[in-house]
Amino acid sequence: MDGLQIGRIVHYVLWPHETNHGFPEHKAAIITNLFGNDGLANLTVFMDWSNDKKDSPGDAMSGPLCWATSRPYSEEPKPGTWHWPEKV
Repeated sequence: MDGLQIGRIVHYVLWPHETNHGFPEHKAAIITNLFGNDGLANLTVFMDWSNDKKDSPGDAMSGPLCWATSRPYSEEPKPGTWHWPEKV
């Protein structure tokens, strides 16, 4: 996959249960580890702390920086996947 490397900024799509809003949301994330060249990656996801904070102790999405492990790439944004930021 062209441009795939650790440190790149991508968009991660949260599952509805990972947000206070109950629907999938796109969040900025940084690739922190790669597994091959097919897009499977660990991500550090940047949450909007005051708006997205889940009150579940131990939940992977409970802080301002969250870890999303072994997440696949998807051209079509779907919950639990990451994609390149949309063109502006």
